[in-house]
Amino acid sequence: MEYRNDILCHWQDLYQKTRCNPNMIDIQPELEWHMRPHLLDFLVDSHGGLGLKQETLFLAISIIDRYTSKRVVYKRHYQLVGCAALWIASKYHDCKSKIPTLDELKLLCCHAYESHMFVQMEMHILSTLDWLVDCSTCDLYVDAYLNDVKTIYRLDPNVRMVALYLCEVSLFYKHMIEFSSADLAFCAVRLAMVVCNMNPGELYPGPYHDTPVTELSRCLDLMARACTSPPRSLHVKHSAPNGCAVDLVRLHVNGKARPVTPMNSTGYEPRQLPSPAVEGAYGVNKGINTGVPMVATVATVPAVSMAPMTMTPPYTPEPHYDNYGQYYYGDETEDDYDYDCEEY
Repeated sequence: MEYRNDILCHWQDLYQKTRCNPNMIDIQPELEWHMRPHLLDFLVDSHGGLGLKQETLFLAISIIDRYTSKRVVYKRHYQLVGCAALWIASKYHDCKSKIPTLDELKLLCCHAYESHMFVQMEMHILSTLDWLVDCSTCDLYVDAYLNDVKTIYRLDPNVRMVALYLCEVSLFYKHMIEFSSADLAFCAVRLAMVVCNMNPGELYPGPYHDTPVTELSRCLDLMARACTSPPRSLHVKHSAPNGCAVDLVRLHVNGKARPVTPMNSTGYEPRQLPSPAVEGAYGVNKGINTGVPMVATVATVPAVSMAPMTMTPPYTPEPHYDNYGQYYYGDETEDDYDYDCEEY
């Protein structure tokens, strides 16, 4: 329990270091926002097909956003960036046997890219991010909020599933990227409790962030609108027989709220985080209603200071062969290799 505040401070520091600026993505010369849902559909399908962990998907999308806000990415490399980001995230979160191989990545992209292109893009992403891969993703905050709430009353085991579904839906939309992971997680958990016919009155923003209530109200409204028409990949992922989040949201929207299912021994227990005392652990922002509030008028979120974009390699060069039959790529020359002529 003594480490709880340290964990929250670490998450906040990570957010400040890894925050994405959508304004920088806006100035991409070839990428358009309407391409993003297609890439994320591809990532969700690939993530599910490979059987990777839930947190891997959130981290992969974060890596894509951070990279595209710092580097100019050409349209023909967009899928390559997505696959490389998923590859990096899987190495960070998944066990070794689950990490996709280069052959699997090539198959996912229908052999549009060669093996060395994935390796090259992986190194380019890591160097662009200064090797800072980790970030405070939505799933971390969802579990933190659920740990707080379950100290008050028993949770419906579907709350976490619906909350993660709402977080995933939010990541598809440009106007949701400006909200922090803590904001999205808070709104997702609150809406999930409403969908599961639970009273979220005891769920407060808490010590995770100090976002104004008006901002959270706007986030809640945008999320509630977005979840009624999920992207294709998420509709498949969270519909029967794979899940029931889409059905639960649809029942709630149609006014057919499902009775509360009490937590039992088979229900999901969120990841443990030391829980503070409920009284006095939260701030003064307690003015959010149980239902989804109306859109509030808020000031524009200040832009994050960030260096201007730098160009990625305009193309992934084909290998060039030297006099010894060895090959090298783009930025390298024969002079970069020190050969012992006696060996040849």
